[in-house]
Amino acid sequence: MPDYFKDKNLQPMLLKEQERPFDDPNYLFEIKFDGMRAIIYVSNTEIIIKSRNGKILNNIFPELIELKKMVNNNCIFDGEIIVMNNNIPDFSKLQERISLKNFQKIMSLSEDYPVTFIAFDIIYKDKLLVDKQLIERKRILDSYQDNKYFVKS
Repeated sequence: MPDYFKDKNLQPMLLKEQERPFDDPNYLFEIKFDGMRAIIYVSNTEIIIKSRNGKILNNIFPELIELKKMVNNNCIFDGEIIVMNNNIPDFSKLQERISLKNFQKIMSLSEDYPVTFIAFDIIYKDKLLVDKQLIERKRILDSYQDNKYFVKS
């Protein structure tokens, strides 16, 4: 783990189920994609992709290594990894990707069914941001450009 992320064993902020839908101006509502929650530690020189149970996913999703090119600082993003198939999230294709061990097959599927990281939150940008309001962190997150592998929710 890079030095600037030491002691930042952060976990994704998980959803809470509600029995009934509601509308409240004090809440932000987001789309739940059919994917896998992840935390991505990224700088312009390195990246660590971790599942919510702490498994390192760099070898499984090599296309996400491209995210290093979009930052010029140290960041931690909270979000969801998805696979799109005909413009629809496809969890079965994502499960296929997760279970792979063969490097050639991983590389082949990373081209046929590339993943996209849907960023819900930024929890670190050269300093810990979790003390800031979510709406303020969303504004900071908006400073990053969407691309083929990174989309803000």
